[in-house]
Amino acid sequence: MWIAKVARGLTRVFLVASGLGWIQMALGQEWDLLPTGSQSSLRAIHALDASKAWVCGSQGTILRTVDAGKNWTRLMIPELQDAAKGKLEFRSLHAWSDREAIVATAGQPSAIYKTTDGGSSWGCVYSNAHPAAFVDAMRFFDAQNGFAVGDPIDGVWMLLQTKDGGETWQSVVSPGLIAKEGEAAFAASNSCLLVDSKDSFWFGTGGSGPVGLVHRIEAHADLNRPMISTREVLVMPSNASSGLFSLAIDSSKKTLIAVGGDYQKTEVAQGHIAMSDSPSAKSQAWHATSGAAPRGFRSAVVYASKYKQPWICVGPNGSDWSFDGSDWEALSDVGFHALSVAADGTVWASGSEGRVAKLQ
Repeated sequence: MWIAKVARGLTRVFLVASGLGWIQMALGQEWDLLPTGSQSSLRAIHALDASKAWVCGSQGTILRTVDAGKNWTRLMIPELQDAAKGKLEFRSLHAWSDREAIVATAGQPSAIYKTTDGGSSWGCVYSNAHPAAFVDAMRFFDAQNGFAVGDPIDGVWMLLQTKDGGETWQSVVSPGLIAKEGEAAFAASNSCLLVDSKDSFWFGTGGSGPVGLVHRIEAHADLNRPMISTREVLVMPSNASSGLFSLAIDSSKKTLIAVGGDYQKTEVAQGHIAMSDSPSAKSQAWHATSGAAPRGFRSAVVYASKYKQPWICVGPNGSDWSFDGSDWEALSDVGFHALSVAADGTVWASGSEGRVAKLQ
């Protein structure tokens, strides 16, 4: 390995030659790659702190580390072992500790499983036998309250809520939230869903033209009669392979960022990012960013206040970051699918070929 120091505007960067190719990063910040021993596509990650994290993905893979990624334990759900040999995917994940976590399958069999003993045993806490049932994302606001979003069933969005730490799940009945023809959410990174309170959330979609949509659900008083609003994101086109893939909000809840694009055209840096400066307003409006855009399709975005450039997004062709969410700089050329901000502020990422890293 050798390192070259390069001036780039007012920011110095390192160009590092490694077995994974060139890694470009701002001086003092870099992805620390953590070998997992897996070749799976890891589509969901939940980091607890700088030492403990869970990841999951293709081939029924669930991994956990408690020593900062030096060692990983592969965990299995016994009743799904036969399915894991085929196309079983875990793309939704949440962890409360190194002992307690919950995962959801993407596609069939459609189910949510929870462990309280570090993955030694799992209990099925939700299942749906409908052939169209497909969980896209699952997120929690606190230890007890969370939501899951799944693709439409018979034209109506599959929305679930838990108020007891994932032990039981109830449908958020939404007769007014009818999906457009072909509309779907993308289970690329467990982040098309953004939960901002114990009773409210956003989720972004694509799959049908002409533009992506953001749905806002507020179920403060009654699960059976939630307040629903939908906004078009005119600057982000939508078709079967494009739309909104990930949503994130800053710590002051004043800026909401959406990233996505076309996953079949990962190098195209157009129609793949939007922002809203009034996320809490019913008249929520989306607009294009004004500065340099991320360098291609992006499947995940987070806000991490620990870093000088707190907005971070990733995709198959690299990662970018930004101070204000509007003007982006290259962070790395190594590809990832998903991101997680730990309680101590550390950012973890996961991707294809079993790739996991921490931003140092």
